[in-house]
Amino acid sequence: FLCNICFSESKIEDMVFPTQKSCNHIFCNTCIQQYLKNLIQQNQILNISCPQYGCEQKLNEKDIKRCLQNEEFFQKYIKFKQIMQLNSDPDIRWCIGIGCENPIKGEKGQIQLTCNKCGLQMCYFCTNLWHEDLDCESAIDSEYKIIIQKFQVKNCPQCLSRIQKSEGCNHMKCPRCSHQFCWLCLKKYTTSHYNQSNIFGCPGLQFAQVIPYLHIYKVILYYLLTYFGFFLHWAGFMLVLPLLCVIFGLGILNFLYFYLKHKSYTGYICSDILSFKEIFKFFFILIISVLTIPINLCILLMLGFFLLIKKIFLK
Repeated sequence: FLCNICFSESKIEDMVFPTQKSCNHIFCNTCIQQYLKNLIQQNQILNISCPQYGCEQKLNEKDIKRCLQNEEFFQKYIKFKQIMQLNSDPDIRWCIGIGCENPIKGEKGQIQLTCNKCGLQMCYFCTNLWHEDLDCESAIDSEYKIIIQKFQVKNCPQCLSRIQKSEGCNHMKCPRCSHQFCWLCLKKYTTSHYNQSNIFGCPGLQFAQVIPYLHIYKVILYYLLTYFGFFLHWAGFMLVLPLLCVIFGLGILNFLYFYLKHKSYTGYICSDILSFKEIFKFFFILIISVLTIPINLCILLMLGFFLLIKKIFLK
């Protein structure tokens, strides 16, 4: 039989059907166990589906236990599932006592919570130690804020649960509400959020630690050079060309002037040779003609750009 993950052939006793009744996709024991272990380690244990691409059939507890064949990971799965179910209750708070982690059910109007396991008193709103004479914001001291920053802890922008980022890319998924967001800007994640041309996201920063200084201006420059580079190069060329023409034109004009003057002094100049005024008039007309070339080309480029924009937006 052929495994649908590693595409290797194995004997039937080394294969497993994750969902025996819903679908007939088959995988080898090694692949399905690694698939489930990865999900459990990442705390993605809600609505585990068949690993076959496009299959949406869900695995129940019996299927997961049968496929895992590992009691340690299965108990971890059960524990994570219970925690997820408790986290779905907005009135549940977890005791912050060292080694306790006992869930505390808050009641309506009850601000001061007491753990029935270790007796620790804590605040219902900020989940810190009980602060009778202080508001929640004042109770969070600077040392606590430093610890939060040091261990890269942020709040989910949707459910406000605390999330710690250990490694990997900046595409985050909240284990409590499954909200997907960017770790850097905390905006909702989209497939184009890290694209180089997306100036409204975090372009090129999928694995960055922080947003670089003036990064948005670099992105705008990249965007302009990528999509309007041809026009910008032509505009720069048109600005430099008249200056070069004036410099070389004046140089040639100056050379001819002294050349003819030298000839006139030595007696070699003929009466039919063009006068200096005629030469100056010729080069003046030539320079004016060259100076008008950029203007004409800019008009043509603007017309072409307008037609291109019109074609794009009026499809």
